[in-house]
Amino acid sequence: MVPEDDSLSGSRRVITLLTDFGLSDAYVGVMKGVILSRAPSASIVDLTHEVAPQAITQGAFLLETALRQAQDAAWRFFPAASVHLAVVDPGVGTPRRRLALSAGGHYFVGPDNGVLSAALPASTRGSRRPGESYESRTVSLTAEVIAVAIENEALLLRPVSATFEARDAFAPAAAHLAAGGALADLGPRVHEAKALPAFRAPVLGEGLEGRVIHVDRFGNLITDILVGDLPSQPAFSVAGRRLRLAETYAAASGLAAIVGSSGFVEIALPMASAAAVLGLGPGDRVKVTGNR
Repeated sequence: MVPEDDSLSGSRRVITLLTDFGLSDAYVGVMKGVILSRAPSASIVDLTHEVAPQAITQGAFLLETALRQAQDAAWRFFPAASVHLAVVDPGVGTPRRRLALSAGGHYFVGPDNGVLSAALPASTRGSRRPGESYESRTVSLTAEVIAVAIENEALLLRPVSATFEARDAFAPAAAHLAAGGALADLGPRVHEAKALPAFRAPVLGEGLEGRVIHVDRFGNLITDILVGDLPSQPAFSVAGRRLRLAETYAAASGLAAIVGSSGFVEIALPMASAAAVLGLGPGDRVKVTGNR
């Protein structure tokens, strides 16, 4: 039996959804139908379904920033015992594991490929080194994170499609938890999981080597540079340009760096798309220099 976290007792009615499915197909609607057929009182919140196809790092980053501010251990924005279902799954239908985790008073459900990294503390996930990109790695779970492999076929839709496990496995698992079912019912406990390094730009010389993680719908380039890590009088080098920090979008005169609401620095261009003007996207570098 898997021990339950007492902090997760009581009503479990909020389920958040994050996928790369988009909204032009019926995939998201069918997932919601499965959830509501098994947990009819659930309240479903769409975080986003516009993760770029197969973009695990972007999905993991958006899940993390949707739930808390950078470097904050608390899940600020959703009630305790919420279930967070994230499906960005290039390995659908393969032997990669399906996971359900309890961590920090919440549940997480999704493929074991790093998209659920937000559930794990930064100390478990480790750090990205200069020159590296974000790649998932296998990490050992600490006692504060309880994880199981979703294997109980009695709780799944049968047969499980090799191309739509979100409908047949993950949605039923999330509904089970939201309806008050035990984590242990889903399958055996596991002690390792895939995780991405913590989203934090590494130190490079006297500055930082940041990476663009996400481009929002306004064309802002969201980086892994944390406001708390900035040197005094920071300058940002991006695509051959040198930018300064602005307090607000309105205060920026042309391209500028701005601290976003989640505590990460973004490169923005008021009334236009910084991504389009600079020709940059996820994975591109943003360097910071200044006085330490």
